[in-house]
Amino acid sequence: MTVTFWVDLDVIHLLIAWAEIKAVQSHLSVKDLTMLVASGGRGAGPVPLPPAEPGAVLKADRTLRRSGTFGLGGKILLAAEVLGGFVAI
Repeated sequence: MTVTFWVDLDVIHLLIAWAEIKAVQSHLSVKDLTMLVASGGRGAGPVPLPPAEPGAVLKADRTLRRSGTFGLGGKILLAAEVLGGFVAI
């Protein structure tokens, strides 16, 4: 079984037979990606998932900080505002 990691500066996709198993926020830098290519990695091409339809529901796993905030789409959001004041901790 071949496992593929599709990596950029924003996200790391774990794929088996080009089906996504998991996606996590990337912690890699341009230097890290350059080192991956130098050690045998190859250009991945476009994102392995089709673009979302307008108005589609998307899943995003994020870690909530102690302050009650999380990052999404390059923005810092307050969980209480997103959830209408309900946050179960």
